[in-house]
Amino acid sequence: MNISKLKLYTGFICLTLLLPSFSEAYFTTSQSAIKLNDSTVLFTVSYGFGLKDRDLLMPIYTERTEFSKSEDTLSYSILNQGTTTAYGKTVGVVLTKDEDVKVVDGQYFLPAGQSAEFTLISLLTLDEELSDTDLSLLVTHLPFTMVVDEVSHQNQLNPSELQYYQTPSISTK
Repeated sequence: MNISKLKLYTGFICLTLLLPSFSEAYFTTSQSAIKLNDSTVLFTVSYGFGLKDRDLLMPIYTERTEFSKSEDTLSYSILNQGTTTAYGKTVGVVLTKDEDVKVVDGQYFLPAGQSAEFTLISLLTLDEELSDTDLSLLVTHLPFTMVVDEVSHQNQLNPSELQYYQTPSISTK
């Protein structure tokens, strides 16, 4: 092996080892839809967040709405065969079991350089048994606040990122 190949391999190994510590990440890790009984469906969407140089504030509270501009509430829609529907009633909350996360002013606080997994849990209760339904949950608004030098910067995931924050469809038949 010559010196230039050795340098190339060494550089590749160093980059591979160092890249995760420099990354800024937000990504969905899993989604599920579980029919609990004839009138209740449990939806979950798990996602990771973490920024190297910035503290983060993440939502705990949720609301069912297609469009939202809230700075501290995650929004979601229930879809039937890919179209937003008003079927049933929902209740939802975002949970985490990560020890680095604290609750501050009704939001999760994640310190810079840490990452955590969060899970949206939503229960859909249908008023009546519906036929020919194919239900899923789609996160429509996921805001987060980055804190740099005690200055807050509001941000949110865009629709192209949120398309992956959808549960599989489940039939209520």
